[in-house]
Formats: sequence, C-alpha cells, structure tokens
Amino acid sequence: LMERIRHIKGLDIDKSQLEEIETLNLGLFAPFTQVGRQEFYFEEALAGEAQDATEQFAKEMTTAISALQNTLVDMSRDNEELKDQLEGMGRLCGKASEELHRLIFEQDDTSIKWGESVRFNRGGKQESRVQLHLTPISVAKILETNLWNRQKKGGIVLISATLSNSGGFSYQRQRLGVPLEANECLVGSPFDYKSQALLYVPAHFPSPPSPPNAVYTDLVVTEIEKVVRMTEGRAFLLFTSRAMMNSVYEKLHERLLFPIFKQGDLPPAKLIEAFKQSGNGCLMGVQTFWEGVDVQGEALSCVIIDKLPFAVPDSPITKARIKAVENEGGSSFRDFSIPQAQIRLKQGFGRLIRTKVDRGIVCILDSRMLTKDYGAEFVKYLPPASRASKWNRVEKFWKDEVAKETIIVQGRKEALTLVSDPIQE
Repeated sequence: LMERIRHIKGLDIDKSQLEEIETLNLGLFAPFTQVGRQEFYFEEALAGEAQDATEQFAKEMTTAISALQNTLVDMSRDNEELKDQLEGMGRLCGKASEELHRLIFEQDDTSIKWGESVRFNRGGKQESRVQLHLTPISVAKILETNLWNRQKKGGIVLISATLSNSGGFSYQRQRLGVPLEANECLVGSPFDYKSQALLYVPAHFPSPPSPPNAVYTDLVVTEIEKVVRMTEGRAFLLFTSRAMMNSVYEKLHERLLFPIFKQGDLPPAKLIEAFKQSGNGCLMGVQTFWEGVDVQGEALSCVIIDKLPFAVPDSPITKARIKAVENEGGSSFRDFSIPQAQIRLKQGFGRLIRTKVDRGIVCILDSRMLTKDYGAEFVKYLPPASRASKWNRVEKFWKDEVAKETIIVQGRKEALTLVSDPIQE
C-alpha cells in the first residue's frame, strides 16, 4: 500500500509518514518471520514478550495509518486531478487499519489466526514474505446471517462442476449451512469421457510414503518421464506439495527435451501463456493450477497427479476443521478428508477435457485408488473415462488417439464437420 501511494505521479506527500509506517510494519512482522515454518498459528510466534510488543506495534501502526488516511482525504479536496485516486488510497488505508485491528486485537472462537511464509521469484532471486490470515473454521454461520436469512424473494442457485462428492451434496450442505428445504440436482456432463479420456492408475506403484523418500521419488520421476515422452510433452504435472514438485523438477528438467515450466518461476498467468506458446511444454504446479485453468485443444493432452490430494494434516486450517468435525461427533477422515480430496481430485482431472473435441490421459500415481476401500469411491465418482492400470493399455489408447489426429489432419474439412460443436462454432 505504501509503494502504491509513493508512486502516485504528481503527489507531494511527506515521505516521513510512509517511512514511519514501514518501520512499524517491520517491527510488527518480526516475530512472524522468525518462526521458521511455512504455516503456523499466531501463538507459535507470539509467545512471552512478543505478544505485548506486537500489540504495541499494531496500536502505533493503526494510529499512523489513520493519520495517513486523513492526510490523503485532505489532499484530495485540493487536487481535482488526483481526487479519485487519493480517495481510493484513503479507503484502502481505512481497510488496512480495520483488518490489522481484527487480526491482532479481536478474539473470535469461530476463526483461526495463522501465518504463512510464501516464497516467490523476484529478478531471478528467491525471496520470501509472510502473510497473516484470519480464516473462519466454518462459513456456515456467516452465510446464514449474510445470505440465507436475508433472502426475501427470488431464489439462490449454487452451481459448480465439483460441488458434489460420493454422488451427493451432504458435505457441501453441511459446510455452507444450506437450508434443509433447498432442492438439489446432480447433472451429467456433456462430454463423452469414455472415448475422450483415459484414467491411468499404475498398479505396480506402492502406496506413497510420508514423507516421500528418494526411492519413491525416483519411481514418480520415471513414470512421469515415460508418460510425457509418449505424449510428447503437452502435460500438466500437478503436485500436492511444493517439496515434491521441486524434487521431481530437479531430476526431470535435465532428462526431458520439452520446455518445463514450474510454479514460482513466473506469475501464474505468464506461466500459462508460456506453456500454450511452447506447443509441447510441461507445466509443473501445486494448488494454483488444480482449478480455474482453461487450456483447450492439443496444447494439453495429459494431466499427471502425483497422489490423492488429501489436505496436509498439520496445516492450521486443516487441524482446526478436523477438530471441529470430531467435536461434533463425526469422523475427520470420512466426513472431512475424503470429501475434500474427492472434490480436489475432480478439479485436477477437469483440467484435461474442456471441450467436446479434447482428448487425452489423466495419470494418478497413487495405487491406494486400487488397493484401499476408499480408493474405489474416488474412482467411482470421477468422470467416467476409460480405465487402465497397466502400461500396454495406455499405449494402445494413445496410439488410437494419434491415429484419430492423423485422420483429422489429413481430411481436415470433413473431419471437423463430423466433430464440430455448434456452441464452439
């Protein structure tokens, strides 16, 4: 916020005001930067005297931000050219002050306060910063107050490709506090997954160890290399942890001739653009690329997922939500972990088939889908693609797909007439 204010062209502001806030900001964040873990609860950082010091920094910072807000509002009255910009920055100062007060001073048993150390690339160098969060354990009460109970007339529609799990909506109803009288409807897909996609779960894989060891990582690398050599790149490699992604990247980027793009090296939008332009690249990502990414056509012919995306058990949010489920007499694994992972897996699978003419392979390197009782439930409620657990079946499917592509290229006009989608046209 201080940087944005500093770079307003034509603004003559006392820089000492901004410098004071930046100094207080460093003091406020000091204990959080020293925790040494990627995710942590506030109390882990604010033991002993750190709590009092942080509250003092927050109090002084709130006062300084409010003073800056008043300065910007006063300046906006005398500067017609910058009026809207200064008023906007003033509102952001007010919001920052309010959020800081909530984070440090307000007590809320229905939410958790936690921090996150985020690494990013700046000018070719890896840097880190800490983000502080206030996250509700459940949004049900919030939605009840602000949405369900305020609806006077008309209707509310919740719609998503991944709202359901295990063939129903009970998990989402509970999580969102959806009123009992709400109707529900589970609608099939317009895609012909049986002919468009193959789900490959290698039967020879062991269950993933926790944490992954070098032998298992080598198995993952070998299988990924085999698949993407066959598809000639054009793959999303989705991981459940940044550590595993980085380990695979270190071993894989020297063994493949295809361009490899890794989350963190560029902003997500630029990574997607570079992947599309490469024509045969492999994009490696964690959470960001499991959802909301749309790459259509031959640029993406394969999605590889390293394992079932169960939430990290020592994550502050996961811990708090598991505790809440168990306090209500539920099973944290059956009532929280499995539904979350099912929805996440559908989101990852959904990166592959985006139109009626997309084709390709989804490879999930987790044999628990074949060996565990709950694994069958994951398979059952994924899109109904063709299935394979042995490599020769994968090769046959891909050879058939290559043959189809050849026919389309050789007889392009006729073939496109046969497979075209009126909506796409």
